[in-house]
Amino acid sequence: MDPALRRDIRTLTSLLGHTILEQEGPRLFRLIERIRRQTTAIRQSPTSSKISRLRRTIRTLSVPEATKIARAFTIYFQLVNLAEEQQRIRRLRAYEQQPTPLAMSGRACFQELRSRRVPLAHLTRLLRSLAIQPVLTAHPTEVKRRTTMDHLLEIAQDLGALDHSDLPTRERDRLTARLREHLEILWQTNEARQRPLTVADEISNTLFYFERTILPLIPRLYEDLERSLAQHYRSWRGPLPCWLKFGSWVGGDRDGHPHVTPAVSTETLRHQRRVILRYYLTQVEHLIRAFSQAVNLAPVSDALLASLEQDQQVLPAVAAGLARYEAPEVYRKKLSFMHARLQATLDGDRGVGYARPEDLLADLRLIQSSLAAHRGGRAAAGRVSHVARQVETFGFHLARIEFRDHHDKLAGAVEELLRHIGLGAAPYRQLAEQDRRALLHDALASAHRLRDIPPTLAPDTQDIVGQFLALGQMQAESGPEAAGTYLISMTRGASDLLAVLWLKTLTGIESLTIVPLFETLEDLERAPAIMAAAWTHPAYQIYLAACRHTQEIMLGYSDSNKDGGYLAANWALYRAEALLAKTAARHKVQLVFFHGKGGTIDRGGGMSHRAIVAQPWAAPSGRIKLTEQGEVISAKYANLAIAQRTLEQLFSAVALSNLVAAPDARRARSTVARWEAVMQELSAASAASYRALVWDTPAFLAYYVESTPIRLILEQGLAGSRPASRNQQWTLATLRAIPWVFSWVQSRQMLSAWYGIGTAIEAFVGRRPEALEELQSMYQSWSFFRTLLDNAQASLAKADFYIGEQYAQLVRDPAVRRAIFPQVRAEYQRAVRWVLAVTQQTMLLETQPVLRHSIHLRNPYVDPLNYLQLRFLAEYAQHPTPEVHELLRLTIHGIAFGMKSTG
Repeated sequence: MDPALRRDIRTLTSLLGHTILEQEGPRLFRLIERIRRQTTAIRQSPTSSKISRLRRTIRTLSVPEATKIARAFTIYFQLVNLAEEQQRIRRLRAYEQQPTPLAMSGRACFQELRSRRVPLAHLTRLLRSLAIQPVLTAHPTEVKRRTTMDHLLEIAQDLGALDHSDLPTRERDRLTARLREHLEILWQTNEARQRPLTVADEISNTLFYFERTILPLIPRLYEDLERSLAQHYRSWRGPLPCWLKFGSWVGGDRDGHPHVTPAVSTETLRHQRRVILRYYLTQVEHLIRAFSQAVNLAPVSDALLASLEQDQQVLPAVAAGLARYEAPEVYRKKLSFMHARLQATLDGDRGVGYARPEDLLADLRLIQSSLAAHRGGRAAAGRVSHVARQVETFGFHLARIEFRDHHDKLAGAVEELLRHIGLGAAPYRQLAEQDRRALLHDALASAHRLRDIPPTLAPDTQDIVGQFLALGQMQAESGPEAAGTYLISMTRGASDLLAVLWLKTLTGIESLTIVPLFETLEDLERAPAIMAAAWTHPAYQIYLAACRHTQEIMLGYSDSNKDGGYLAANWALYRAEALLAKTAARHKVQLVFFHGKGGTIDRGGGMSHRAIVAQPWAAPSGRIKLTEQGEVISAKYANLAIAQRTLEQLFSAVALSNLVAAPDARRARSTVARWEAVMQELSAASAASYRALVWDTPAFLAYYVESTPIRLILEQGLAGSRPASRNQQWTLATLRAIPWVFSWVQSRQMLSAWYGIGTAIEAFVGRRPEALEELQSMYQSWSFFRTLLDNAQASLAKADFYIGEQYAQLVRDPAVRRAIFPQVRAEYQRAVRWVLAVTQQTMLLETQPVLRHSIHLRNPYVDPLNYLQLRFLAEYAQHPTPEVHELLRLTIHGIAFGMKSTG
């Protein structure tokens, strides 16, 4: 372990220990230490007697004692995670001082492009089309309270300050005292929310990251990339095009979420608008204070003077108040008018305020041009340029709000609306796909329009109509860039896209991006045919022409995994991308893939930049969207340095994917085609193994429900503001992928991240003698397969069947337990054995020692939380009480922090 990281962990955990001693006394402190020593001893050499002693210790605890112990280990992991984040920041800073750039940084990207002799013309063409959009979403199982996050961020700030070696003793003592104060408050703060999370909470949590890091980061990100680009391509001229925008599902995603109403969506956008306009007001105030240049010392442009005259006519009251500035301070006067117009925009005064962000941008460019032309080049490229970058990126809406709803709900609304306007004799939902398209073709040709919601419609239909009317209102208030994407969950046919197109026409929305979402293995397989049917429909072709023949398609990484297992899902996504790209080329359609990734590896998580480079079609022409969820947002965007690293990795991955990986893949087409055939075999075998267990074994559901805390997760409201299932009575089919993964993480079985891999590889190797050597070659030379197995081995390393077996003991029916658990454990052992054989390692994560060491150090501290959860899950099932309920909720939080995963 790095000495600085060890020092930080010791500092924080020592102070936590002192806090517990002060707050709770020596008895509890000794209990915590005894449990820690016992779990550590078991990890070093597990014996039945050691496990029995630990169980006796756990069994003797009262509920209040167990709750405090769970809190101690939970806070411990929050502090360790914080220390690891500080170490990552230290490493990023250290790399900045090195001549060799950090992998996947902007510097490394341009260096590699230059070393590969990528012409500047090719790079420039890509930069002009580059469009990367992270889309922030609420995480249904996000466990960290905003209050707790605020305390941890303050601790991180003080811990970072202690890093300075030249710190005076008095200042070091002051910072240590502040850390003690923070920990005292944290110990006395409820870890779990005392009320359910609301949509308003989720909106506030999301905006927190924009205000804390994303907004101030943007200028620095562009400046650093431009500096690196100019260093390696010396003939480059001009600033980078604006390639980064943000989207948000918070307040817009209503798939199975009854609390997200049209009114909530409208207010969410207004809230975002207020946040960004207030931010601009603050930035302009800074510029007013800074830009004291006098016209008698440095002239200004005629265009700027002309604009001042116009401003004085429109805003005479502001003009009268400018006497407080020296007469020659023209920039301050112009900025004061801009401030007044921004305030009017915030107040809703359309007569005086800026109608569009482009108008504010034009004023900023006017100042820049004047400065640059009159010996003010540095000022032109400095703070005023920073504000201009922010306006380009965030407009007057901050993040584009996207709507999403389920295709079944949309179909029901279409059926009722067709009946309402007198179209269609047969019920729409009973029609075959071809007949649905024909009926919608007629509906699209009709002149029917809805300007309000007919009160006789069913509630779901009223909601659908309300959504589209709300979209129109949001666009009228904030422009089409602010809201105008509609995603169709579980898209099953071209009629789903035509249905949304008709609803757009029916409600009079001028601008709408229609996005099918393909989620299951079957839907991913059928996606190319579905899109071809849509792209050849006359009405949809007219719509496509209005969209410049660009089609956005979302690929779901979560449900496909739950449907067919990790390996089959990843292969289905790879194949879908490839075939959709070919189909789009045939129809002359420009694709934008929207990758619906979660935080965990089994939901498409892991290192997104590696996945992008590994899939040549992931970002065609440099255009890509991807989701950033709850815990991932916190990990990537809570700190400025890490946020910049995240966005530079995305930029680099998309650039390298298009300019290096895609050409390499084309050159190696025959070899890759042979490997793809191998993957097809592995995928089929893996899916068959996974589905045989999860979907075809009658006893599996009972095993799953009783050997994981899934019922607790659903009952305790740990699914955020959104229900964890699309239906009130959940089944395995309706359960969302996030709580599915979360529950396997809690029980340490991690089944959803690896099951089926071992059987698939074993069967393939058993069929021909050279098969293992071929798989080893694939791992060494094919980035897709290497990324696939590296992510799998990380999950296998985190899984723990010593603990998993304890959860299996919770299954009441011995026959169910005997039928399932040995099979799961055997498949785990098989997966480990074959992954090691293919990667040619002697242990998991042999080439990733930092991650391996982190897992090894964490296990003895996660184990106590698992043992507490195990004991009280059994008790809660027999005698549920509010106190045990709260204790179990706390163990769920602690294990999530320890495993660094909430699903």
